[in-house]
Amino acid sequence: MLKRASMVGEPGGSSPVHQLYDYWLSKSRDRRIPSRADIYPEEIPQLLPYVMLHDVVRQNGFYRFKARLIGTHIVDVCGSNPTGRYIDEYMPREDYKKIYETLTGVITTKAPAHGVVPVHGEDGYFLDFEVITMPLSYDGEQVDMFFCGRRAIFRKGNSTEK
Repeated sequence: MLKRASMVGEPGGSSPVHQLYDYWLSKSRDRRIPSRADIYPEEIPQLLPYVMLHDVVRQNGFYRFKARLIGTHIVDVCGSNPTGRYIDEYMPREDYKKIYETLTGVITTKAPAHGVVPVHGEDGYFLDFEVITMPLSYDGEQVDMFFCGRRAIFRKGNSTEK
């Protein structure tokens, strides 16, 4: 059964992340988790730069998360495209633990997780991202993919504001 309440707090306003959340909610059928087949890129062309898709891979009682698609906004801001790679291959170990907990929470609760996460580069703090991770399921019950929205939030005074 689909749960509307998110783990961290629902996105607000009209940001691309909030619009993606509304779109995901509109795709729930009989209050079941939407599937990848329910997501039509042509219905949300203006939001595609903010979209990420990750496969949920079950291995020996653990999960791995493989990037299937990374939107151009995310690639442009971060300067790399990890499509085809597992998150644990490109995220620092100290950050991955928190990411793993969040993603397994989405699998367990079948509810979206929303929040603001700091991104660190080699020189320290880089920027914040507003992120929402929403479950997708081929059968409406078991989470097999994540439909994510991610938007850069630049702090005042940052000359690269978008």
